[in-house]
Amino acid sequence: MIFPDKYSDTSDASTGFALFKTYELWSASVKKVLLPIGITHPQFTVMTVVSFLSRQGAVSQSDVSAMSRIDPMTVSTIVRNLESRKLLVRHRNTHDTRAWDLSLTVEGGTLLDKAFPLVEAENDRFFSVLDDEECFRRQLLMLADRFSGLDRQQ
Repeated sequence: MIFPDKYSDTSDASTGFALFKTYELWSASVKKVLLPIGITHPQFTVMTVVSFLSRQGAVSQSDVSAMSRIDPMTVSTIVRNLESRKLLVRHRNTHDTRAWDLSLTVEGGTLLDKAFPLVEAENDRFFSVLDDEECFRRQLLMLADRFSGLDRQQ
């Protein structure tokens, strides 16, 4: 296979590959700070989304999947693992018996209270090299908003 001319000198010419590499580095750095408290980055994400959304009422697994962009089957696996560790509980949704509503246990809330400052400090460290972090965040959100429906259209 021959690479397109714009990538022949360096892979850094590819914005997608640069985003992929940066995401992998950032994710590894978050994984490292969460390791001592015994949760994974995806578990932290699910717990954080449950905590955030529960302020507005019942939270379903599909709500967590939609907000986090984590595949529904993966969310289901993460939820089962968190439930087995007594960090999260599932309750049958009163309006749809096929759906599960989620909530953190006291232990889950306590663990999230420990994890959140660790992740926030790591985010501050990792993104501190940016000239304009707010602009970077806005551009990422613009891309997410623009393309959020593509997976449902295919």
